[in-house]
Amino acid sequence: MNPDQKARMKAFSRYAPYYEMENDESKEADIIRCWKDSKYRGDHPFVSGKHLTKNEDPPDFVLKTNEDTVVGVEITELVDQQTVSDWHKGNQCYYMWTSEEIPKRIEAILRKKEGKILKKHEGDLSAFDDILLLIHTDEGTLRFEMIEEAFKGQNLTSSVFSQVDIIMPPKPRCHGYLEGDPENHPLSDRNVNQLYQLKCQPVVSRQ
Repeated sequence: MNPDQKARMKAFSRYAPYYEMENDESKEADIIRCWKDSKYRGDHPFVSGKHLTKNEDPPDFVLKTNEDTVVGVEITELVDQQTVSDWHKGNQCYYMWTSEEIPKRIEAILRKKEGKILKKHEGDLSAFDDILLLIHTDEGTLRFEMIEEAFKGQNLTSSVFSQVDIIMPPKPRCHGYLEGDPENHPLSDRNVNQLYQLKCQPVVSRQ
């Protein structure tokens, strides 16, 4: 087994491993691919993209459309950090999510990422025509239907992001892996991630 294969195997032994890769750069690039394929079904409008370095981000990606629209995409994960810590210590139990707490968790992520982007760009976001927040999650007890239920009648506001997209692995899944016979399941292709989209109401005018 070569070093890359060992790194890949180590990644898949983690808690919520579906989107894990051998390094962060590969992971984020793969998440962007999954998102584009799920959202646009092979017909995305982007003609170029740049994966920003640690010194350049946030956002993590800058994409340009065929109409020269510049879109920033910030990537992050919805995961219970205490459960991740416990998992690494050998207590391999899943966090039990509820619909009631999901909006609070998403809101906390949104505010944290807003602050980082505004600080990095000193409040001037004029280099971007649009900025999206892309959240990925492979939490074992979190289901797409729970997110739908959680955001019924809920509105998000943001001074940075126009939209929050949440992607989850294809159905059916079990701890990051497809269940049953993948050849006979219509959603077995990894490209077909579940996607939930939340529009954000602007709270201030973008500069």
